[in-house]
Amino acid sequence: MQVDTLEYNNPISLAKIERILKILDLTKDCKVLDVGCGRGELLRQVVRLYNCHAVGVDINEEEINAAKQASKSLNIDWHCQSIREMDLSSQGFSTVFCIGSTHAFGEEEGYKKTLAAFQKLIAKDGLVIVGEGYWKKEPDPEYLKETGIKPDSLKKHFENVELAEKMGFTPLYITRSSESEWDHFESCFWLKAEEKLRNDPRNPDLQKKADHWRKWRRAYLRWGKDTMGFGLYVFRK
Repeated sequence: MQVDTLEYNNPISLAKIERILKILDLTKDCKVLDVGCGRGELLRQVVRLYNCHAVGVDINEEEINAAKQASKSLNIDWHCQSIREMDLSSQGFSTVFCIGSTHAFGEEEGYKKTLAAFQKLIAKDGLVIVGEGYWKKEPDPEYLKETGIKPDSLKKHFENVELAEKMGFTPLYITRSSESEWDHFESCFWLKAEEKLRNDPRNPDLQKKADHWRKWRRAYLRWGKDTMGFGLYVFRK
């Protein structure tokens, strides 16, 4: 069976992300940052569109190595380290991204800390694009118990926007993941885990991963898909 891959590791469709990329209005002199860049597909798309300079940061060495291999001809600098250990304040980025990776700035209040950090990293009138989860409704205690998610780790959708406004940002464009986008995102992980185990059924590590995703799948289908949403927010400083 062909295992689908996620070009962007979040529950927002390619079409929605690429629509946002087309409204950035960058020039070749602009600098762009992506925190939690993974394999770098987002930055590759940005650099191809605008021929600008980009910086990608991620703590996963395997992901960064894959990003480097896929972008040798592009003007992108890749860094395998924690964003909290870096000083990029002098860069004056025109646009900064952090989609599904606000925990990179702190496990607690990660979204707020991301916005605060980006205030210092972007130039005047710069754009901030953040992807963040939110509660559609109050989470069931059993859902939190099954997944280990803390009830205060997410806000409501409107609270994500209001917090950014209070911190001095102007909301420009907002979109959210649909139910089908969430289903696709979650299913890719289940499918990958099950297919790897099927091809190597005696591998204890693969069995452990499959068990993890089976537990997560049950929680998602029973509670998660009605409880958690994902927003993509474009703000101007």
